[in-house]
Amino acid sequence: TGHHIATRGNSSYNELYYNGGLIQTSSIGSSTATGTNISIRLGGGTGVTQTLYAPTSMQQAFASVGNYLNTSESKALYNSIQNYQTLLNRQI
Repeated sequence: TGHHIATRGNSSYNELYYNGGLIQTSSIGSSTATGTNISIRLGGGTGVTQTLYAPTSMQQAFASVGNYLNTSESKALYNSIQNYQTLLNRQI
């Protein structure tokens, strides 16, 4: 459980956020997209990578697709979602 963001700053720089905090950066080269399908997954694994990409039957509450988010934007998105969830009397 939690809020995960995987974002790409440029053609080789990636960041991974968990509950509003930066937890990992990496350099992975880019390639040309071969299709337009977007897969949004949620998992119940024990590691961050497993948690983001492992298949599961868990329900997903939020998903978004868009441009690169920096650290402050990622934190702001997390806080906005938490505030909304609190208004609905639930937490993620």
